Amino acid sequence: MMKVRSGAARRWLGRSMRLFTRRLAVDLDVAWTHATRDFGSVGRLENDLVLVTPSLVYRWGSERTYVFAGGGAGYETRESDNGLAVNAKAGVVAVIRGGLLFRADFVSAWRYVLPHVQVRAGIGYRF
Repeated sequence: MMKVRSGAARRWLGRSMRLFTRRLAVDLDVAWTHATRDFGSVGRLENDLVLVTPSLVYRWGSERTYVFAGGGAGYETRESDNGLAVNAKAGVVAVIRGGLLFRADFVSAWRYVLPHVQVRAGIGYRF
């Protein structure tokens, strides 16, 4: 019987949201994940994932606190498997103080039948 040990993942994420109108914006996420999983004496699996998800989103609320939802078509790459990924996202952004922001969101990207799901929260800065 094979014993599987838990793995570890490093993740880097960059985001940008640009307004077109008062309510419509383009939201761009670029995420890189490097995951490892140890299978004991059988071996070790390492996987890199790059997910680029541009989306057209609609915003509700004020300039200081707002909710957004939308979707789009992006690009996903894992090792030698690359291609189009359709995505949907929703979240909330709140100004903490000055240009400091809190953002929490849900992103689901479909390359095949099963989605790549992300639930994220972070602190950012508005330039």
